[in-house]
Amino acid sequence: VSFDLDQELLTGTARVTVPAGSLLELDLEHLDITGITLSEPEHENQPLSLQGKSHLTLGAEKTVRIVHISYTKRIKNNFRDMLSDEAIILTSPWHPLPAGKALFSLSANVPPGFTAVSESDVFQPTGRDGKASFHFSQPLSSLTFAAAPYKIQSMIVRDTLEVHTLFFEQEAHLAREYLEAAAGYIRRYEKEIGPFPYNHYLIVENPMPTGYGMPTFTLLGRQVLRLPFIKDTSLGHEILHSWFGNSVEPDYTEGNWCEGLTTYLADMAYREDKGEGAQSRREKIQEFESYISETTPPLGDFVAAGHRGSANRGIRAVGYGRSAMLFHELRIKVGDHVFYQSLQEFYRRYRGKSATWSQIQQIFEDQSNLELSVFFHERLERNDLPN
Repeated sequence: VSFDLDQELLTGTARVTVPAGSLLELDLEHLDITGITLSEPEHENQPLSLQGKSHLTLGAEKTVRIVHISYTKRIKNNFRDMLSDEAIILTSPWHPLPAGKALFSLSANVPPGFTAVSESDVFQPTGRDGKASFHFSQPLSSLTFAAAPYKIQSMIVRDTLEVHTLFFEQEAHLAREYLEAAAGYIRRYEKEIGPFPYNHYLIVENPMPTGYGMPTFTLLGRQVLRLPFIKDTSLGHEILHSWFGNSVEPDYTEGNWCEGLTTYLADMAYREDKGEGAQSRREKIQEFESYISETTPPLGDFVAAGHRGSANRGIRAVGYGRSAMLFHELRIKVGDHVFYQSLQEFYRRYRGKSATWSQIQQIFEDQSNLELSVFFHERLERNDLPN
């Protein structure tokens, strides 16, 4: 991809390899397609037409095929995207999207002085020529991209693992405390859960107010970064998503366990560290009782809460608070040792995969020698609280 800042225009070329025996489904609705060709044995660069459609579908064949797609996309500055001389931020769809997950590589040309960031196995600061490349060995549904004239600072966590801050000059003085906090969180969760799943971690500043956690980096808004409590709360939450949410993903066919587990091991755990554990749990129960209604879906149906504030308070009270309390009740039921032993086994078994509530239940049953079907059924399928 390359960028024309004056025209607010992204220009891209995608090369898609379709393995033998696989079908291809690509969503192109958000792009302006300028050309598509198909190459297969003995037939190179055959033009393809979408015939007015916004999706490209190819049936399975016995041979490997290569699809080339050229496209443009005009980027309008909004909450999710930005293309200006200040920064390039792309979090909404900006490339052909596969129907499932795929392995991605990316090459980008960015303005001189910009450092580019995307999901990648290795972090390499962008060269003076503005050329950046990324390769990631974990299948993804899409890529996130950021580039700006960042000031880079780094800290070693342990052998083969570093954390980096990519802040604008006016926030660069905050880097050291963020690096120290991030290193501390990674060491904490490596002890509780298992090895950090990636080779590096980046804390990247976004001029817009976001708090996103992606594999290998988090994208935090400028105003968020400046808040003094963020490094003691939200930063740890986003780093914990490296284990649960990014490395082990929820299988949404049975709902989303990830936000509750992360809330419990991060937000509520930090309160417990300060002697506020009981108060934290009381607040979750009060939120649950205050915001749920007869129409609020139970925890087993929770997928995401969105960002609509008060309109989603009931859903958030279930998907975050009630889910977190499930894990607290489970910890009490099986004991601390078995609880963390089960989390470690869960991470070991499903690292790089998706997992369901049923698979969490199975691991806790195996580790505790307890039958937990009633425990999970009541908490996933009902919206009343146990007495």
